[in-house]
Amino acid sequence: MDRNGHVLTGHTDGSSTRNVQTVLVIGGAGYIGSVLSRQLLEAGYDVRVLDALLYGRHGVETLLDDDRFTLIEGDMCRIDDVVDAIQDVDAVIHLGALVGDPASSINSQKTLEMNLHAVKLAASICKYHQVNRFLFASTCSVYGRDENDGLLTETSVLNPVSLYAQTKIESERALLEMADANFSPTILRMATIYGLSPRMRFDLVVNILTAKAYETNEIPIFGGDQYRPNVHVADAAQAYIDCLEAPIDDVSNEIFNVGSNEQNYRVAEIGEMISEQFQDATIDRQPENEDERSYRVDFSKIEARLGYSVDRTITDGCLEIKQAMEHGRFSDYTGSQYSNYKTLESAQGLFQSV
Repeated sequence: MDRNGHVLTGHTDGSSTRNVQTVLVIGGAGYIGSVLSRQLLEAGYDVRVLDALLYGRHGVETLLDDDRFTLIEGDMCRIDDVVDAIQDVDAVIHLGALVGDPASSINSQKTLEMNLHAVKLAASICKYHQVNRFLFASTCSVYGRDENDGLLTETSVLNPVSLYAQTKIESERALLEMADANFSPTILRMATIYGLSPRMRFDLVVNILTAKAYETNEIPIFGGDQYRPNVHVADAAQAYIDCLEAPIDDVSNEIFNVGSNEQNYRVAEIGEMISEQFQDATIDRQPENEDERSYRVDFSKIEARLGYSVDRTITDGCLEIKQAMEHGRFSDYTGSQYSNYKTLESAQGLFQSV
């Protein structure tokens, strides 16, 4: 039964009922969003996407003919756009943000506006209109650097080393403070994503190392000893659906790390796994350029609470990207359309520091 008292039936098999039927995905044309939108449609949901299309519309272009899919080109920072987008929806998934440390460093004012204030705005509007299911995409980057290399849980001390991570922490706090009987936020801290997406990115570690191995026969590893948790984009998207389909009491006012304990790897180990798929590629390790972030994450909570598990490995992601490149899907992986930072840097000065 939705907030209006209507019993909703899913389209998947015609027999199951669900509390959520229409889902708004803010930022749904992006890397995760374009995959999630497809998975939601396949699961029988009606999908509405609010997106400013900073990275183009190709991530959702092929969905426009589906009568259960609606694309709203709008600004998540504008009250009118958000109010219009949430009309008659049963849940909101907020993916919209300037994603990644480099992209968030271009203009700190824009980063705060899009990564913090826009989240508060959307949550406030949802709460006023009694859209109580609100899923927020946070990041495991909030853990920053952990000197002990222990498994970090949702209650571990946070140690952000970037503005991007700090804005995610502040958004988490704001959402949890808003929680009450009529507003049930869920925080999903995503591991580092990899794998194919209709809106592809080659500024993520597995994706870029695979592309470089294919094109240049070199796998550059900066540092290498730092840990990263990893999750395939399709498995990441599935976590949102699992939350939507869980009893609201199981996910309300909760934080979940999203990934798998088995995919906590040192960056050097990721390079070695990729090199196994490219016999002619050599690893070029540059220890002096180590990323400051290093953290291992415990994903047992989401597994125990929601029965969540991943289906894909880094090798799977590497092989699917390799196959796509062999078929000529990406003519130039270094193009700005595949990089958040490059796209925003060239956005007619909109995101340039002043």
